[in-house]
Amino acid sequence: MLYTTQLIYFLATGKLTDFVGVSWYIPAYFFVRLYYIFICKHHLKDLSFYFIPLFLLFNLLFGAYSNFIFGCDFPLMIFRNSLFVGLPFFLIGVLIRESKVKISHYSALLFIVIGIFFLLLQIPEYQYIYYFGDKLGDIYISTIIGTPLLLYGLSKFQINYSNQTAKKYHIDKLNFGIYIFHTAIGVILQPLLHDNIVLIYLIALIFSYIFILTTSFLINKIKEHNHNRKIATNTK
Repeated sequence: MLYTTQLIYFLATGKLTDFVGVSWYIPAYFFVRLYYIFICKHHLKDLSFYFIPLFLLFNLLFGAYSNFIFGCDFPLMIFRNSLFVGLPFFLIGVLIRESKVKISHYSALLFIVIGIFFLLLQIPEYQYIYYFGDKLGDIYISTIIGTPLLLYGLSKFQINYSNQTAKKYHIDKLNFGIYIFHTAIGVILQPLLHDNIVLIYLIALIFSYIFILTTSFLINKIKEHNHNRKIATNTK
């Protein structure tokens, strides 16, 4: 049963304090969608973008860097919730989705490579703050820089059909699968890497993006095959 404080916290942040492991993501994502509906309904979308750095700064201060800044740890539920993790990254996704800037195929690959580089920097960053006694946080400075770069590159990366009349397939349609896939890999790697959480999820994340790229390529080929077969059938 939920105590009163837990219920209030759930209504405010969308995270049940007794949710196990990554399952916190499910109600949190639901609440993020509710936040966004409210934001759009009241025409606050442009204003909400200015709160992205504030929410992420809150997460850093009370999460990964809490011991370094304040000399103490804060409860996990304070910074791991829909408000200080889900909403800012969701809004970053909205900005990426609505971006009208066109970049070349190679520029998109460059964003992907740089994004992965910054995500790999999470390892030394974690080791540095761990030296000062901080616990493992959800996000780091390198996370905030690397994740948008990587997702922006993926959203702009396109695999085109050889037939010019066919539509382009955008990889960003499969980004949601990254969460599901990286969690499964993380569970498999956990006993092998002796609970080195940062390394586990960095490896899982890289494999997840490889999975997304491979899946996108296969879907592209299937659609291309069906498109060509339909053309061949119509010409008979």
